[in-house]
Amino acid sequence: MYTGTHDNDTTIGWYERLQNMNAISSGGTAKRTEAKIHWDLMKLALQSVADIAVIPFQDVLGLGSEGRMNFPGTVDGNWEWRFTWEQLDPWITKPAI
Repeated sequence: MYTGTHDNDTTIGWYERLQNMNAISSGGTAKRTEAKIHWDLMKLALQSVADIAVIPFQDVLGLGSEGRMNFPGTVDGNWEWRFTWEQLDPWITKPAI
């Protein structure tokens, strides 16, 4: 089970694009966002019956499309994303007890 791969947008990026497409198709202009969609999908992945759950670090960090790693079928702009330690909330770096 996985929330995404290196070849697709982040969960938040995907959700925001989906909401934008829905607004366009319905003639609306308001963009609805769900601040916790990435946590909801990570929770579903971890609760699944799958033996392994893979969660891209960009989803853990709650990044939008700016965190996308790869754009299949393109030559430029791939594999350039890197995280910085400043992006991590302190609770993420604490060891589990």
